[in-house]
Amino acid sequence: MTSFSKEDLLPKIPALKADGSNWLMFKNRVEWAAEAKGLVEYLEGTKPRPTDPSEDQDPLWEPSDMEALAVAEYPEKYATWRKENGYVKQLIGSALPETLFIKIRNETCASAIWDALANEFKNHSRIVAIEL
Repeated sequence: MTSFSKEDLLPKIPALKADGSNWLMFKNRVEWAAEAKGLVEYLEGTKPRPTDPSEDQDPLWEPSDMEALAVAEYPEKYATWRKENGYVKQLIGSALPETLFIKIRNETCASAIWDALANEFKNHSRIVAIEL
C-alpha cells in the first residue's frame, strides 16, 4: 500500500477561468507552488527531457567509459524527469477548466503547457495591469 505525506499533495490553486480573467493570479500561484517544490525549471523550460545517449547510435557503437556511465544513468534520470514534469503538469492541469485542458492535454512537457497558456492569455495581463 502506498502512503502519501502532506508534502506529496498538490497545493490548492484557484482554478483558471476559461476567459483568463484571473490569469495573473493563477500564474503567480502556479509559479509559487512550483518554486516551493524546487520545480520551477519545468515551467521555464530549462529542465528539458533527458536524452538517451544510446539513441541513434550505430549498431556497432562501443561507448567510452564516460558514455557507458551516461547510458547506465539515463533510466533513472528519465524517471526523475518524468515524475517531476508530471507533477508540474498536474499542478497546472488540475486547475484548468475542461475547455482549456482540451487544448493542452497532448503536450508532453510542462513548459509547453505553460507557454501555451501564457500565449493564450498574455493580453489579459496587460488589461488587468492597466485596471489596477
